[in-house]
Amino acid sequence: MTTASTTGTPRTVYWSDYDLASPPPRTSDSYVRFVVLADTHSTEPAQVPDGDVLLHAGDLTALGSDDEMIKQVRWIQTLPHAKKVIIAGNHDFSACSEMWYETRGRDLHARYDYPPSDTSRVRQLLENLPPDVVYLDNDQASFNVDRQGVSHKTWKVWGSPWSPYFGGWAWNYRAGEEAKKVHAGIPRDTDILLTHSPPHAIGGLDKIDDGTSVGCAELTRKLLHDNEVRPRIHAFGHIHEARGVYHHRYDLGGGDETVFVNAAMVEFESQKGATVEKCECDLRQGDGNRRQMTLTDWPLRLACLPAPLQSCTISSTSESSSVEVVYARYVEIVLTSVRYYP
Repeated sequence: MTTASTTGTPRTVYWSDYDLASPPPRTSDSYVRFVVLADTHSTEPAQVPDGDVLLHAGDLTALGSDDEMIKQVRWIQTLPHAKKVIIAGNHDFSACSEMWYETRGRDLHARYDYPPSDTSRVRQLLENLPPDVVYLDNDQASFNVDRQGVSHKTWKVWGSPWSPYFGGWAWNYRAGEEAKKVHAGIPRDTDILLTHSPPHAIGGLDKIDDGTSVGCAELTRKLLHDNEVRPRIHAFGHIHEARGVYHHRYDLGGGDETVFVNAAMVEFESQKGATVEKCECDLRQGDGNRRQMTLTDWPLRLACLPAPLQSCTISSTSESSSVEVVYARYVEIVLTSVRYYP
């Protein structure tokens, strides 16, 4: 069954509870469809909806070995979307800086019985991607969708793998000055903000099971409090149990709006609270093999196997309030969601 709802004038339409194998058709050819993924953790979902642009908000791998990174990026390259924009996340150890890996990542890999990784292999891969795949590490890219009716719009996307400190994993920062430094470079004219971390306390998309919001306060300041940036889409992941969509309309006039999407895919067992100090974790990697992991300093829930449950499609329309700027008239987002049933 497909359900849909609209907010006032049909600027934004939400579809939910539909079969992944049969997502809703495009509203029209004037829509640009974005497919949003995050936290695939070395899995390769079989039913990724088609669209114009694929966004992956980080944590491509289970624990970021060089082999895992290469396999996951090569899988993304096989997807049919004309443009694929990806970032890393705190799990993607071998994509982080060589200095971080040698001083922290190598020890983490040893703790979880992973062999040492060759970060140069991953760096070479990410620096030599084909033109349809863009990897961002706290920087910006722009692209056009080469399709009649929408090709006039140049989309500007900023991507960042960083997230608030949690166990000293890859791309962690402390609140305050470190957070400000990490996010200082986000341009005001960003159309798509792609971060691994969610913002703090926006739409409940950063709440862990006990209701605590653990997202980045600096992102929230820039987005809502000081209005430094108003992207059309802010896509992220990281907090698996908070996945979902929130549509925000600004109060300062002009009809600006942002669709916030937590697209985390691998589900965590909700019975294991944030106070767990040690648990056994049975995770299936992209090759289908199981392996045991012991989480000693990372108080997460139990990572489980992905299985499709539902998706959500968002369509929004927005025209420029200035004749000097030509916006694409329509945006469409597909959020793919999976859940594990024990």
